[in-house]
Amino acid sequence: MGWQTNNAAPPSNLNIGALWRGLLVALGLTVVLILVLAMVLQYTSFKESSLPGAGVLVVVLSNLVGGFFAGQKAGSRGLWHGLGVGLAFALTAILVTLGFFADSFTWGGSFVKSLWSAGGGILGGILGVGFSR
Repeated sequence: MGWQTNNAAPPSNLNIGALWRGLLVALGLTVVLILVLAMVLQYTSFKESSLPGAGVLVVVLSNLVGGFFAGQKAGSRGLWHGLGVGLAFALTAILVTLGFFADSFTWGGSFVKSLWSAGGGILGGILGVGFSR
């Protein structure tokens, strides 16, 4: 009797097409949700002080849906497919922020948003596999 660590390693047979699809869905949904949020800010009494919370909601929801699509397409290993979508999304967001908004970039904030991205993606991936059967 001993500890088996074989299950802790990420699987080598991830569905790359499912990861790409999930990432594209997450990025597309993020654009749509940001546009909706901008219209809400423009045409309602929604306060700008609520933007950080709304931003987290956009990140989590986008990654949840993207992870769901990836997990559903893959049909298995939802945790890993969702995590892949969340981390790819976080890396994309970091690169875009460094490229266009370098003055407002912080590693601490990016780390926290990366955790939210990964968490949303993981939950979505697990739910996606559950709904694929």
